[in-house]
Amino acid sequence: MRLRKGKGRAGASDISVDLMDKLVRWSVAGLKIFALAFGVASAYLLWAIYGGYLREGVDARTIGNLRLMGQIMALGGGLATICLVIVSFEEVTWAVVVGMVGAGYMFGTPLVLAGQLQGANAQAVGEITRWTTVTGQLIMFIVGVRVLIEIVRYVQQGPTRRATMTLGEPEKGKVKAVARPWYRLSRCWELPYCHAAIRDLCPAYKQGKNCWRLKLGCNCDPHMIEALIRGGGAERGKADAKSGMRTVHEAYVRSDLTGDRRVGQAERTRECRDCPIYNEHQREKFKVLNPIIMVATIVGLLAAYPFFQSIYVRAVAGMTEVIRKLALGSEFDPTRWFEGWQTPVVRSLLFFVFAGIVLSYVLKFVEWAILVKKL
Repeated sequence: MRLRKGKGRAGASDISVDLMDKLVRWSVAGLKIFALAFGVASAYLLWAIYGGYLREGVDARTIGNLRLMGQIMALGGGLATICLVIVSFEEVTWAVVVGMVGAGYMFGTPLVLAGQLQGANAQAVGEITRWTTVTGQLIMFIVGVRVLIEIVRYVQQGPTRRATMTLGEPEKGKVKAVARPWYRLSRCWELPYCHAAIRDLCPAYKQGKNCWRLKLGCNCDPHMIEALIRGGGAERGKADAKSGMRTVHEAYVRSDLTGDRRVGQAERTRECRDCPIYNEHQREKFKVLNPIIMVATIVGLLAAYPFFQSIYVRAVAGMTEVIRKLALGSEFDPTRWFEGWQTPVVRSLLFFVFAGIVLSYVLKFVEWAILVKKL
């Protein structure tokens, strides 16, 4: 988005402001500041834990310091995550990495505190666990929103944008495809760039098999290319006043098939992955399979939600037991620490983040397999 501001008709100057560029620059600066605050607050709490300050006489001032540093840690972590999301908006992987950091703060704090509980002050330990949990949940919530935005963007424009980025823009003057039944993908002779002038000579068309299965077709067989050129297929379009598309197409055939590369009698002029017909096939395959796989993944994740809940409850119970054993002889009951983890809101948040990450990487895999690997 750009705003232009002028200084009258005399035209002293025009000021062009790129809001997105400004936002990214501010986010870079904010990321440095908030990450520093997050790191300093985290280091302070670690110093309090491992420095033995939780086991000594803890007064109200110490409790207040721990609470203040916990708040700074949560605020700094949340704002730093937002800034990182803005800076790296085109690459969701960074958000996923930060989400893992948030999960570490949420689930790792009890393990860090486990060996330091003997004689520790309950209120001080409570402040630390409370704010590290809040920090982790806040970071994971922001990451979950980022993943959701990525999925929405993908649904709206992903298939077309990804296909264009990987296979390139469709060629200008592309011959229209032949209509196909809705229940199957197009055959090679139904796709654009299949040269109708020699279709009856093509073994793929005669056998009713796609040319990429036979490794032979009108764009890679030197004999058919020669037949097309000698038969005047590249010139007839000039006399066809009714179809400018035909002229452009035949010009494309001539320029593409009479290039500098020399081929032998049995040598193919190009591989399937470089053929415009096959690329159109991959583009069509991606558009058809992508929504099907997306819906199937969502249905599978929803079906797995009860299993996820069961695993989560068992994991929290196991962690509680581990902390209880490591803190043997302590006055603390670790069960109190994990009460907030068992709420439906927390379970739903964790599943939302997990499901979003799984879905985004499934879609990336489909994109890689069809458009990059061209399977």
